Amino acid sequence: MIISGLGVVSAIGQGQAAFTEALLAGRSKFGMMQRPGRQFTEAGQQSQFIGAELAELPVLPNMPRNLSLSAHAALVAVHEAWQDASLAGVEPERIGLIVGGSNFQQRELTLLHDNYQARTAFIKPGYAMTFMDTDVCALLSDYFGIKGLACTVGGASASGQLALIQALALVAVKQVDVAIAVGALMDLSYWECQSFSSLGAMGSKRFASEPLLACRPCDAQRDGFIFGEACAAVVVERADTLSRLQVMPYAQVSASSVLMDASRTTQPNLAGEIKVVQKRLSTSRVNSCAD
Repeated sequence: MIISGLGVVSAIGQGQAAFTEALLAGRSKFGMMQRPGRQFTEAGQQSQFIGAELAELPVLPNMPRNLSLSAHAALVAVHEAWQDASLAGVEPERIGLIVGGSNFQQRELTLLHDNYQARTAFIKPGYAMTFMDTDVCALLSDYFGIKGLACTVGGASASGQLALIQALALVAVKQVDVAIAVGALMDLSYWECQSFSSLGAMGSKRFASEPLLACRPCDAQRDGFIFGEACAAVVVERADTLSRLQVMPYAQVSASSVLMDASRTTQPNLAGEIKVVQKRLSTSRVNSCAD
C-alpha cells in the first residue's frame, strides 16, 4: 500500500508546506487558550488552560455554513489531501473514508448547551444530527461525492492511527481502491480540560506564567500533555494504481498491527508494546530493525 496524498491544518501552519516549514524552523504557538468555551471562572478565579489554537480556517467553495470547528478543519484537511492525490478522476463508489475520533465536538456542544439551557424548546433541529461524530463523515462524503464505505472509529489518543490502519485494511481487501483516513480535531471544552488536568494528564499550572515553555515531552519538568488544535488526512491506495498519479507517492506501508493489553487504564504496558511491535515486524517480513 502507498500514501498518495496528505492534508494538514495545525496551529503552527495550515497546509503541508506551511506546516513543514514551521516544524523545521522549530516554531510553536502555545499560549493561554482564548477560544470561547475553553476557560471558566469559579469563585472569582479564572482557569488557566494552555494550548495551541488554530488561526482562522479558509472558506472553501460551496462550503456549508455554520460548521463546527472539527467539521471545518476536517473539510480543509481532506480538501488538500484530495487535491494532492488527484482523486477527482476516481469513481466515487471506489473511494472510502474513515474518520478517527470519538466525541470530538465537545466544545461546540458545550457552547450550544450553555446558550439554550433556558430555552431548550428553541434548539435548532439540526442538532439532532450534528451532535454525532458521524455527521463529519456525512459532511465529507457529501462535499467530495464519496460513495464507498464511510464510518468513524474510536481509539482515544490512537484514533488517528486506528483510522489509518482501517483505511489500509479497506484497500487491502479491495472493498475500495482508495481510502482517506482522517485524524479529527478533538475540540475540547473547559469540562475536558479540567478533568484531564485533575487526572494529572494535562499540564498547565506549572508554566501558567510562561506558556511557551509548557510543552516539554521527555523532560524532567514535564507535568502532562499540552493540547493543540490540529487535523490531518492521509490518502492510501494500492501500489498498482501508481500509473494514474503524476507524482511519486510519499511512502509505502508494508504492514500494521493492533493489540490491547486488557486494561481500562492509560498506563503504558511494556509487554504489550513489545508484542505488538514483534507482530508488526513479523507480518511485514522484517526480521529486525536493522533490516
